[in-house]
Amino acid sequence: MIDLAEDNSEKENERNEKIDSDDVSKVLDQVEPEVQAEEKEIVRKAVFEKKKVPEAEKDKQIDELTEHLQRLQAEFENYKKRSAKDLEHAEERATREFFLRLLEFVDEFEMAMDEIEKSKDKSVARGVELLYNNLVTMLEKNGVVPFETEIWGEIDPGKHDVMYAEESEKPAGRIVRVLKKGYTYKGKILRHAHVSVSKHPEKKEKTEHEHGKDKK
Repeated sequence: MIDLAEDNSEKENERNEKIDSDDVSKVLDQVEPEVQAEEKEIVRKAVFEKKKVPEAEKDKQIDELTEHLQRLQAEFENYKKRSAKDLEHAEERATREFFLRLLEFVDEFEMAMDEIEKSKDKSVARGVELLYNNLVTMLEKNGVVPFETEIWGEIDPGKHDVMYAEESEKPAGRIVRVLKKGYTYKGKILRHAHVSVSKHPEKKEKTEHEHGKDKK
């Protein structure tokens, strides 16, 4: 029969030979975040058996290795969380860009409906309106909704893009008309409203002929 004690001794020697006491990375592979006393003893034998290192120093180095491994594991968990968050942001950006392209179709539908309403073919108008309503409903179900822009209201740089100014008797810088609706996506601004604003009428210089009339 094979002597079990002798067999275990041979296996222990083989395991010790495979471990390079100067290679810390191999030790890390054998140490878990919560190292039990028995496992610490195995690491101690593997690393320090052939070195005359004080017992206190052995415990200190093993604790340092364990702490280092725990930090590595914590950093890896943080990396996974950051990766998941980056992926989520990338998906949101792609979704926003998709909805922005759809809004261009909404704009075209609205312009087409304005023109079709002037025509006598009401069946075409109803067909276009049906398609438009279906598209708007789909956007609303996905959290894309227009926000209100008040005519003669003040400009909000976070919501409005001024395209040009129009002369008006109203105070300067007020919204005169909405050229394109603004939209939000899940409560956040998706697209600014395109607007024109009021400006004071330009003062015209009088001609020589007009000056002559004033003198008379």
